[in-house]
Amino acid sequence: MSTTKKIAFAIYLLGVLALVGSGVAYLLCQTLMPYHKDAIGMEWKDIPVASQLLLQALVKAAGGGFLVTGIAVLIILAIPFRNGEKWPIWAIPLLVALWTVPAAYGGFQAAKGTNASIPWWMLAVVLTLAVVGSLLSVGTQKE
Repeated sequence: MSTTKKIAFAIYLLGVLALVGSGVAYLLCQTLMPYHKDAIGMEWKDIPVASQLLLQALVKAAGGGFLVTGIAVLIILAIPFRNGEKWPIWAIPLLVALWTVPAAYGGFQAAKGTNASIPWWMLAVVLTLAVVGSLLSVGTQKE
């Protein structure tokens, strides 16, 4: 593996770790993340049970999205990317964008409409890492 391809791999891996870490954190979260509570403006115990169930389902769904996207990219990195196939160059940023763009948009809208410090911008960083990794990968794969 060339030095440029190794750097691209490391950049991709950094984004994957952020996605997987976020997914695990969301899936293990028993209530809401602190910034979700700030957005709602209520303590968990004060939220009606039916709303708690809905909010928990949304947090778990988001966690699943983070985790599945991260694992999918990890598999692509481990096999076709390392084998020098060309398609991961465009597939990885596309796959990452399919999850991070809508998730970041939702987080941005929630942050804009509330006083919560929702870290939506972290998803923009993950997408940027995927695009940079892709750009660095051009020319390092098999013809």
